[in-house]
Formats: sequence, structure tokens, C-alpha cells
Amino acid sequence: MDQQSQQLLDSMNSSGMPPLEDTQIKHIRSQDSQFFHSTNAHIAQSQDVTITGTQGVISLRIYTPFGVGPFNVIVFIHGGGWVLGNLNSHDALCRQLCEKSESLVIAIDYRLAPEHPYPEPLVDCYDAVKWIRNNCQTYNGNSQSIVIAGDSAGGNLSAAVALMLRDRGFNILKAQILIYPVLDYNFTHASYTTYETGYFLTTQNMRWFWEKYVGINPEIVLYMAPLYAKSLAGLPPTLIIAAQHDPLYDEGKAYAQALKKADVVVQHNNYDTIHCFVSWEDALDIARAAIADIAQLIKHV
Repeated sequence: MDQQSQQLLDSMNSSGMPPLEDTQIKHIRSQDSQFFHSTNAHIAQSQDVTITGTQGVISLRIYTPFGVGPFNVIVFIHGGGWVLGNLNSHDALCRQLCEKSESLVIAIDYRLAPEHPYPEPLVDCYDAVKWIRNNCQTYNGNSQSIVIAGDSAGGNLSAAVALMLRDRGFNILKAQILIYPVLDYNFTHASYTTYETGYFLTTQNMRWFWEKYVGINPEIVLYMAPLYAKSLAGLPPTLIIAAQHDPLYDEGKAYAQALKKADVVVQHNNYDTIHCFVSWEDALDIARAAIADIAQLIKHV
């Protein structure tokens, strides 16, 4: 493993934090600031706006880079197992993406499970993407150059939104960027055993997250787990950012292979580190490298 990542992981493993699934959700949410990271990214401005979706009000945060524009647009969907995370938890990452890619970044604050189980978070994200397509010009965004991106559960929602847009005839995405995404409701992948515990995200964490999102032993339905899609043909070019030491590694690899079979242009980048690493840009050189790779792709969409 990357040396800096190993040192960070050792520190987390020795911290004595109780397992996620043994902690009350309200307490976890109140403490999630400990996972925020700092950044020295320079952008022109950020602003919070609210829009009305089919299920109610959705909050967005819009990050504007320096420059003239119109800018490429990154729609960002945060991770946190559909249960945790918000606009603040991924603020530093969004600022980095804005600066490095010189793009307008619009982050979605979707409603969280278990209060709002599947498909409510997905519907919020879909509604927000449609709104962004129709309104990003107001913020100097190029409506013809939209990329969707998300990490972990946000990668799941990003991939699902891309499928929904394709199926409904809205081919508005130039690319999708899936950062260590959740793509399969299946705990038999080898990486779930190899990295079951001790690598920050655990297999039991994922069982707990899925239970909060879809319940126990759910019927696998359309868009819940993108790897179950009958066809991946017609999806936009895809970049998958993978952490090698991650229970989710194998499903990301399987999705990349399935995309290639469907003749979708796909790039599967592996980093010798752990889940969530991109969010620790202030501590890990390997995170800065991944952000640079993402920015490079966006600049050339």
C-alpha cells in the first residue's frame, strides 16, 4: 500500500472508534466533521441555492472557477452510504475539482436514508441534474458539456442517474466519473473478503448502509444497483477511480469490464490505497494525483 495511506490507516485503526453500525446515526452525523479535510484551492466564489424537485426542495452548492467561461459543468454527488454526508463533507473536494479542472461544480444535497430510502435520494439527484441542464447557463456553465461525478454511494447515484437519462432519451452527459463506486448488491465479490475489515470501509459497513437504503433482502430493482442493468450500451465515456485496498474494488472492476463489452469508452484507474482516499487530499499525495487525473479528463471532454 501507498506509504502515506498506510500511515493514515494505522492512525485510524488505533483510534478506538466504535464500529459504524454500533453507533446512532444522529451521533455519526453530528461527528462527521472529523472527516472533513482542508484545502487551499482558489476559486472565484461558491454559493448555495435551492431548487424545487418532484419530491420537494433540493439544496445545491455552486462553485465557480476563475476565468471567462462558459465553463464545463461537473455535477457532483457526495458519498456516505446514502446515510451520511452533505454539502460540507465534500466541500474541499468540490473546490479542488473546480480549481484543477477549471469547471463549474454543482454539488447536490440529496435527502438521506433511512429517513428517505431508495428511490428518494436517486430521484432528488435525477431532478437536480435535469434542473442543472436547463439552468447552468445562468451561472456561466456550458449546458452542452456536463459531466456527472460521485464518490462511493455518490458513484452509485451518478451511475444510476446516467442510466435513467439514457433510458428516458436525455443524452446530456459528456462523461461519468465514478469514484470507488457502489455498483452491486452482492457481497460475494472476493474483495469483500480480502478487505473485509481493517481497511477503513468494512464489509459490515456496507451491509449496514445497504440495509438503511433498501431494507433487508430487497428485491433488486432497476437503478438500485447499476451492475444489474440489462444493458450498458449508450452510456457516456466513463472514468472509474478505484482504490485497490477496498471492499468495493471488484464491483468497480466488473463494471468497467461490462462497459467495455457494451462498447462504452472506459478508463479504470487503480490507486494503491483505501476507500475514501480522494477526500484526504490535504494528507495524501495519491489523492492529489487522482484529482489531477480527473481534472485532466474533464478538460478534454
